Amino acid sequence: AKLGSTINVVDSAGNPGLPTDFAIYSNSTAKIDFKHDSEFRGFVYAPYADIDMKNSSDVYGAIWGNNVDIKNSGTLYYDEALKDKYLTDNLALLSWKEVL
Repeated sequence: AKLGSTINVVDSAGNPGLPTDFAIYSNSTAKIDFKHDSEFRGFVYAPYADIDMKNSSDVYGAIWGNNVDIKNSGTLYYDEALKDKYLTDNLALLSWKEVL
C-alpha cells in the first residue's frame, strides 16, 4: 500500500473498518510494503515475508511476518481484539526493539 492508499478504512455506509473484519494471508516470500501515508486496518499473516512500514504509514491491527521493520514515522496500533480471534500455540513474543 502506498501513496495515501487505504485498505478497510471506511465501508460503503461510511462506518470505520475494524481490524477484526479484514485479514491478509500469504505464504510468499515477497516483501510487503506499507508506505507513503497509507492506512491499513486488519491482520497480516505472512510468516515468510519481510514487512516494511515507513514514510508515515499507519497500521491498525496486527502484523505477523518473518521480519517487520517500522521506520520513518511508520506507526503500528495493535488491536487487542485480535489476540483471541487468531488462536495459536506457535505465536510467542521473542523480542521487541524500539529505535528512536
